[in-house]
Amino acid sequence: STGNYSRAGSVGGSEQVTVQEPREPPTVADRAFDLLRRYISLVVVGLLLLWLVPRLLRGAGDAVRGRPLASFGLGVLAVIGVVVALVLVVFLTVLLAIGLGLLGLGSLAGAAAFAGTVAVMAIAFLVFVAVMFGAQAAVGLGLGRLLFRVDPRSFVRAFLALVLGVLVVVLISAIPVAGGWLEFLLV
Repeated sequence: STGNYSRAGSVGGSEQVTVQEPREPPTVADRAFDLLRRYISLVVVGLLLLWLVPRLLRGAGDAVRGRPLASFGLGVLAVIGVVVALVLVVFLTVLLAIGLGLLGLGSLAGAAAFAGTVAVMAIAFLVFVAVMFGAQAAVGLGLGRLLFRVDPRSFVRAFLALVLGVLVVVLISAIPVAGGWLEFLLV
């Protein structure tokens, strides 16, 4: 036996729909301004490094200039080391917090978890600054010293080499399509 079901009615309510305009691609002026900002930030960080830790920056620049493949290999090992360090810090923090919690030391477990979180954030921040600014400044100094003969003790000449080398780094990274990969290899 078949049956019929009939019901009539209406559904009320409203729906709000927002249509976003597509973003316009960046103009040449936008890209040039971004490159200028990046150049200035790398030069400022490089200047600070040259002033505060000159031996470290000059040593890194010399390594880039004298032993580029060894520098690249050391950079790869450093990335692996940072990842291992972050995993170890997280693992030890969780293990310590759980152990302290099981012993009934809840506030100490919270302090250990907080300390581990701060350690992970500090490592991540330092790696970010080193990769995004320090490595590129060191490569810039190394390139600048190749292009511009510099007395290793002269701060002004080292700064001029840094300015020239960072310009080369920024221009290389601005190459369409390949620039991102080249920048990755530089870092």
